[in-house]
Amino acid sequence: MKKFFISLGIIVLAILLVIVAQLIMVYMGILPKNPADYFPKHIFLLLIPQAISFTASAWLILRITNHKSFPWFKNIRIRDFFIAFAGWVIVLLLASLTVKLSGIEVHQFEQFKKENLRSNIALLTFSIVILAPVYEEYIFRGAILGVLINRENMSKRHMAFGALISGIFFTLIHLDLDAAIPIFFLGIYLSILTLWKKSIHLSVFVHILQNISGLIGLVSDLPDKWKV
Repeated sequence: MKKFFISLGIIVLAILLVIVAQLIMVYMGILPKNPADYFPKHIFLLLIPQAISFTASAWLILRITNHKSFPWFKNIRIRDFFIAFAGWVIVLLLASLTVKLSGIEVHQFEQFKKENLRSNIALLTFSIVILAPVYEEYIFRGAILGVLINRENMSKRHMAFGALISGIFFTLIHLDLDAAIPIFFLGIYLSILTLWKKSIHLSVFVHILQNISGLIGLVSDLPDKWKV
């Protein structure tokens, strides 16, 4: 339990540092005050403090708790990627059904102007599809989940607890109430994949798929009901 509170404190500190960095960038005019005025370069600049803060947090958590993170690659099999993809589709359907039953309206993409984001698709793709999944998986599945369940002969109860806490942390750092349910479902599933393979390569893969779908939602003119 002590390791849990240490991890929690470090994550909270990292989130506060990211918020402060964002406020400073807005004050200095580096970031627009209104997300509607964001261009791809602003998305990239917004993610840089997150990448630095969360990666440093992951390193610090592992250092203080004297644990190792889950490896990036281990026991790679092609069929596992197909299984992970199928599971992701099921998770999306379950999350969509839960959102619909809850009556919550998701407005995840309405705050951005598509014409602005389309100005540099390459930078936007790198920021959302490559950069974000890599550092987020390193800290939430590699470090935090690794600390919570890094023991021999872990019981299913301990693994469930680790997946739940990792999923909660993952949801909180996105600071997006509208999309909290889908993000939480995704966080739990990514933890399950990591626990299954004792590696984060599948969670990174599915996270990239999720962010590709988000990228399509950001820049496309598809009706809202077709966006993930």
